[in-house]
Amino acid sequence: MAAADDDAAADLSAGRRGSAVVAVVGLAVLAVSALPIEASRIGEPELDVFRAVNDLPDALFPALWPLMQFGAVLVVPATAAVAAAFRRYRLAAEVVAAGVAAWLLAKVVKDLVFRERPAAILDQVNLHGASAAGRGFVSGHAAIAFALAVLVAPHLPRRWRWVPWAVAVVVAFARVYVGAHFPLDVVGGAGLGLLLGGTVRLAGSALRHT
Repeated sequence: MAAADDDAAADLSAGRRGSAVVAVVGLAVLAVSALPIEASRIGEPELDVFRAVNDLPDALFPALWPLMQFGAVLVVPATAAVAAAFRRYRLAAEVVAAGVAAWLLAKVVKDLVFRERPAAILDQVNLHGASAAGRGFVSGHAAIAFALAVLVAPHLPRRWRWVPWAVAVVVAFARVYVGAHFPLDVVGGAGLGLLLGGTVRLAGSALRHT
């Protein structure tokens, strides 16, 4: 019994360390990606990446558009509902907390780090689908998708844990492809999502074991 308790304590400690590492990495990614941002200018390396993705064929849009919706705010209550249906009530609460925080804090970051959308900076942008309005940094879609990946992946069977991460990467890629964001916008969004997902997991673990 004592050995089992020791193992459980070790697992708990490792889980908390992992959540803290994810949060710290997310904060670092967010901060570093914000440093080169200018309101109405884009550097050549980032522009090259943007062109490479944004100039991909229109034929990709029907496949990417549905997957891109996994970064929309409505996916938050939908994911929470699925978790609740499987009686993962704590997961459902964490998904709501992190998802709503990602949606709201992305707006805060947009006000703090002003950057135009690609179509407002560049003369030629391929807008696949509807054009996006508002400021560009950070991508709220990427923030939500990565926050949910942090929370959902550990609850899946080991062989499927890569799926939420792959979806989050596709969401970020798609936001550049459709012309809604520059590459650093989605990198910053991913950082914000990791920060919030790790923080909510850490807080949830602490609350469960107080």
